[in-house]
Amino acid sequence: MINKSLFVKNSFDTKWAGKTVHFFDEISSTNDVAKEKDNILNGDIIITNYQSKGRGRQGRRWETKKGESLMFSLVLFPKINSENCPMLTLIMGMAVAMSLRDKGVNAKIKWPNDIVINDKKICGILTELIMNRDLKVII
Repeated sequence: MINKSLFVKNSFDTKWAGKTVHFFDEISSTNDVAKEKDNILNGDIIITNYQSKGRGRQGRRWETKKGESLMFSLVLFPKINSENCPMLTLIMGMAVAMSLRDKGVNAKIKWPNDIVINDKKICGILTELIMNRDLKVII
């Protein structure tokens, strides 16, 4: 179920990622909304304060308390072969770890999709592929 959202257009000074942010106070999951929305574009971000049906790898339930986590999905329509898409999870993990390291935080990647600091998981990256007319990747 999707509740009313707040759309923030051109909110960040980027070339393409994050030009449009779709904010929801509460939804089932950011990935579900990214799948369901008809007007989603390459680089759009879905973000929420709370997701009632969050999930991780292999369909595992992912729960957090409202307002205590960053929960978002990035939508991509990459011009690559679908067999290369699993690399996107690793690339995103590297990007998160490198960004944190640039800020002086000793972040590490725990294979294949977690970011850890001091042996504690701080981030999980879930990538889903949707094969319709175009390849859609939700991270």
